[in-house]
Amino acid sequence: MKGCLAFVGAIVLLVLVLGGGCVGYVAYQGKQMGEKMEAGKHSLDAVDAKFPFTPAADAKLTSDRFARYVKIRGSMVAKTTKVFEDLKAVGSEDSGFFAGIKKFAGAMKGMFAAMADAPTELAGLLEQGEMSFAEYRWSTSRMHGTLIAAAKSGNAEAQTLNKAFEDSLRDFEHGNQNDKKIGDVRDELAAAYPTFDAQELALILSMKDQLQAESPGFLVDVFAIEGMNAGP
Repeated sequence: MKGCLAFVGAIVLLVLVLGGGCVGYVAYQGKQMGEKMEAGKHSLDAVDAKFPFTPAADAKLTSDRFARYVKIRGSMVAKTTKVFEDLKAVGSEDSGFFAGIKKFAGAMKGMFAAMADAPTELAGLLEQGEMSFAEYRWSTSRMHGTLIAAAKSGNAEAQTLNKAFEDSLRDFEHGNQNDKKIGDVRDELAAAYPTFDAQELALILSMKDQLQAESPGFLVDVFAIEGMNAGP
C-alpha cells in the first residue's frame, strides 16, 4: 500500500499541470459516483420496504438466516478483495514512472467504481436472498459483537478470528483520514454486546472459513454498519 501512495504526489502534480480540464474530469467522476451511490441507497431502501425487519429484544442469529447472510457478504467481500489486490499490485511492481501512474490511475478508478456500485450490487444480492438491508446490518453487528465479547471472555477461536479481522484492515485504518476510525466501530460493538450467546458463537465459528477474515472483510462490514446509516 505504501508503494501505491508514492504515486499520489505525482498525480496531484499532474492535476496542477493539466489544469481545469483534469479538475473538471475529476469533478465529473465525483458527481457520477455520488449519483450512483444515491441510486443505490434508494435500492436498499426498496429492499427494506419489501422485506421489513425489526429484531425482537431477544432475537438471535439462526442457522438458515446466518448462512444466507454469509453467502451475500461473501460476494461483497470478493469484489472488495479484487480492488485491494489491484491496488497492492501497483505498489509492488516496478514498471516505470509513467506506466506506474497509468496503472495506479486505473486501480483508483476501479476502486471508486466499486464504491459507487456497492450499494446497488448489495441491494441486488439482498433481493435475491430475500433479506433486507436492516437484517443484513443487524447480522453484521451481532456477528462482530458476539466475537468481540467471546474473545474478551477468553475463547481462543474467537480471539483468533477477531485478530484476523483487526489485522486485515490495520493498514487501511492508518491511511483513513475520516474522523471515525474502524477501531471506534469495534468499540461501539463491544459496548452494545457486553455478553454473548454460546449457541450463536458456535454458529458463527462453524462458518469461520467462509467469513474470509484475512481479506478486507471488515471494510465491507463497516459499510454495512455505518455506511448508509439506516435500519434499526
